[in-house]
Amino acid sequence: MAKSSFIKILSTFDRKKMTRFRDFSLSPYFNKHEATRKLVAIMDKQFPNFPPQKLKEELLFTQIFPQENFNKNKLKHLYSYCLKLTDQFLAIEALKSAPITHNNLLLKELRQHHLNQRYEKKMADTNKLIDQKETRNFSYHFETYTTKSEADRYFMEQEKYGRDQNLQFKMEALDAFFLSEKLKVACEMVNRQKFLKVNYTMHLVPETVQVIKANYPRL
Repeated sequence: MAKSSFIKILSTFDRKKMTRFRDFSLSPYFNKHEATRKLVAIMDKQFPNFPPQKLKEELLFTQIFPQENFNKNKLKHLYSYCLKLTDQFLAIEALKSAPITHNNLLLKELRQHHLNQRYEKKMADTNKLIDQKETRNFSYHFETYTTKSEADRYFMEQEKYGRDQNLQFKMEALDAFFLSEKLKVACEMVNRQKFLKVNYTMHLVPETVQVIKANYPRL
């Protein structure tokens, strides 16, 4: 158990992150499995060194299932469940550092629940976050595209008739994202061809450069 993938992941955490994971595992919304809570609590106590002598399979099993005989398969199943819980925790942690992605997921839920007033308030907040970004890179254009796509879906579901400016913004953001990302990937290919002596096929690169020069001089 001391060399398991589960412990390898936990070994990358700092103390604050390990504490958040422990609290996460105790939440009945995310985890109703009592044995998993016990295993995480044990790991929390042994963090950060995880001494092998204290994490032997037989010892762990006795601590988690004191009334049962040692069952290696049952422990493996518990270990697999903990890995899934860790994956879920890491995904949520990543989402905390991506507020626009988080907001777009929330906007979709608000739209599907027809909570229009709350939707429009959260959409305004999201647009403000995008406008506050200082760097206009591929990430900025992609987040603009996904946000305007969501806004356009909302407009269509309102069954309004007329010009929706979000459709125009969506197209412009898509163009800027594609062109900037295309150029970025092409540059990386050129670098790897030069330094790693490998070959890549690059389609539409001259055309992409031409479009950028003609329409996006500041891209």
